[in-house]
Amino acid sequence: MIKTLRLLGIIAPWIFLVGGDPARPLPYFTPSQAVGKQAVGKQAVGKQESLQLETPLSIRGILTEGDAKLEDGSRYDSHIVSGKEGQTITITMESSDFDPVLILNTLSGELIDSNDDSNEGSTAKITVRLPFTGEYQVLANAYSDFGRGRYKLSFTAASKEEIYQADQFLDMSQWVEEGWRLYQGSQFEDARELYESALEIALDLGDRANEATILNN
Repeated sequence: MIKTLRLLGIIAPWIFLVGGDPARPLPYFTPSQAVGKQAVGKQAVGKQESLQLETPLSIRGILTEGDAKLEDGSRYDSHIVSGKEGQTITITMESSDFDPVLILNTLSGELIDSNDDSNEGSTAKITVRLPFTGEYQVLANAYSDFGRGRYKLSFTAASKEEIYQADQFLDMSQWVEEGWRLYQGSQFEDARELYESALEIALDLGDRANEATILNN
């Protein structure tokens, strides 16, 4: 299943909690960051004209002291793009001046997807299949509250490899989430089988962070 996104049940990247509860899935951002980013998203729309999302598309911008801030104090630019249901795209944010964070929201502020430093701090990238025809909000954000400088957003049709990796990552996240639910219900053997399946994907993707976390639990 390709990364098809549901608006009522947000599907987004996960990190896995190290220590404490076994492999409990958590949103990519901390709760305070996620709430702040979504809440700001609701305030940021309305005055912007949308760009038609016909790939390839590039947008260049600059984060400055006067830009809007998220709840965590980090600066962001908001870009509104129009896409079609079923489009599978890769959005990339690059900067040599700061650590970029890329966020995709609905116009109502629902977090669809997000990513931070997929290339050692200089690139953030997400691959998604758009769930509906209409407008989306892309936040070009800095990881820290002192992040300033130039950046570039690129929208391209997703490659087969990007679709495969996004699909695999989603499966891994869902299996860990389901494994946690089974573990909470004392269905330990079923939970173990799901964690093993998730581990196979982590190994296939070369995802050492999640591989280590699953093994530690």
